[in-house]
Amino acid sequence: MLEPLPTYSIRVHRLDPVMADLRLTFAPLPEGVAARGRLLGPRCPGVSTVEISHALRPIGTPPTEYQVLIPEPCWWSPARPYVYEGPVEFWREGTKLGVLWVAVSLKNPGGQPTASSDSDRPPTPTPDDDSHSTPSA
Repeated sequence: MLEPLPTYSIRVHRLDPVMADLRLTFAPLPEGVAARGRLLGPRCPGVSTVEISHALRPIGTPPTEYQVLIPEPCWWSPARPYVYEGPVEFWREGTKLGVLWVAVSLKNPGGQPTASSDSDRPPTPTPDDDSHSTPSA
């Protein structure tokens, strides 16, 4: 097991109506440990959406950052609080060491794009994945 689970940060590389390009970093991530996961969404209470799986893609060797591309992202607003969230697993040499739940809302206040992490909220269960844990970011 990976104890404690890494914290994470999210940086907006690009955010516009066509594409959200997010960069995730996990710290501390021990040598030889890789992250695998996805963000599912958009999800919004009371709104029927078509959820799409957006994979984490490693950047660099060894990866120090992970990219998530979300085409045509849905913006968060108080009336429509869209969120993208999902499990990130940590692996070393074929062994799963732990699972972290990552959630992000995409906002565009005053023309300045931001991604805010909602790490204190418990995960929303999905029918195909029961391995959720709440991050301590």
